[in-house]
Order: sequence, then C-alpha cells, then structure tokens
Amino acid sequence: MIKNIVFDWSGTLSDDFEMVFHTVRAMFHDIGVAPVNFPHFQEVVDIPYDAYIKKLFGDSPQTMAKFADRGLNRDLFERHFRSLGYPEPIRGVGSALQLLHEDGYNLLVFSAHHQRFIEEENARFFSGKNFFSRIFGSAGNKLESVSQLVTQAGILPSETVMVGDTAHDVLAARKAGMAAVAVLSGYHIREQLTDAKPDFLLRSVCELPALLRSIPSQQGFLRA
Repeated sequence: MIKNIVFDWSGTLSDDFEMVFHTVRAMFHDIGVAPVNFPHFQEVVDIPYDAYIKKLFGDSPQTMAKFADRGLNRDLFERHFRSLGYPEPIRGVGSALQLLHEDGYNLLVFSAHHQRFIEEENARFFSGKNFFSRIFGSAGNKLESVSQLVTQAGILPSETVMVGDTAHDVLAARKAGMAAVAVLSGYHIREQLTDAKPDFLLRSVCELPALLRSIPSQQGFLRA
C-alpha cells in the first residue's frame, strides 16, 4: 500500500523551466562559453548538471575545464536564478497536494534544485501552506542520493511512489525500489519519459489524486 509520495520540484511542482534556461545562459556568459538556444536546451537538458554539461561540451576538454569549479557553478546559479525573481507553481498542483494531504499521504520533496530556493518558493506557493514532512533539496545525482532520502526520511520504498518530470527521476525511483510516476509538465518530453518506463505517465500532478483513488489499496501499483 502506498503511504508516501516523493515529489521532484522543478517541472513537477514548480514552473521554472524558462527561468532555469535564462539562468544557464547567464552562467555560460560569465564562464565564457557560447550560449545555448532554447530548443537545444530543451532537447539535451538533463540532471545532474554534470550530465547536461557533458552532453553539450563533452568533446571539448578546454570548455569542460571551465566548469570544473563546482563552487563557482553553484554561486553563479544562485546569483542569476534568484535575480530573475520567483517562479509560480504549476497550475492546479496546490489543489492536488491538498487532496493528497487530506487522503493521508506523507508528502516529501526530493530535488536537485537548491535547498534554499525550494524552501523560499514553498513558502510563497500554495497560499503559504506547507504540505511536506521533509524537503530534501540540493540532491545532486539522485541515483546516488536516493538512499539518503530513504534513510533520513525513514520511509519504506515498497510503500512509496516517486513523481518526477525527467527520466532521471524514474531511474532513481527504480533504483530505490519505489513506484515511478512521470509527468509531462516539465523538462523531459514524452519520448524521453516513456523510454525510462515509468509505472504511469500523467499530464501533471493534478491527475495523481484520481489515479491513486482508482487503484484499490494501490494493489498492483508496482510493476511485477
């Protein structure tokens, strides 16, 4: 039976795709590499950040060397992202979270987005109501950090579903032994998500309450 729902943040609950694109362009300008256009960004964007950079510049050691300073990358992202203001929640997710909360699910956030930014945005979203028992931000490579989430949150993977907008989220759920729900509201397109083989593919988190209510006791929710 599903008791816990772990949400990605960016593209799943927060509509920040364009803000991240403009942040990355500003970072590239500061680092001294050619800017990327939005269609190309949308085509190759990935997490963790290192994977995305390798997709763009893996054949250029000189360019890759410019991204070697992780502290600089973090500082540039933080400076440029917040200078653009604040994103908005994806339409309708606040109502969906309210329904899931009322249905008794333990809701958590697990995201590569910076911890401070998630906390600031969560305080502004959903009319100031906090639905989450834990916010696990700055997660980096989720394939490596998902075990920390499970341990620190004290949840059982067999009782947990992870909801995200990228193939990386689906793979992290699989590695942890969780059910995987992918949503089309964010960074990866349908083909990328279906290739990762989630248990369910939804248009957005707004469809999640009805999905969970349609499966008695969530029996059969996980793949065999």
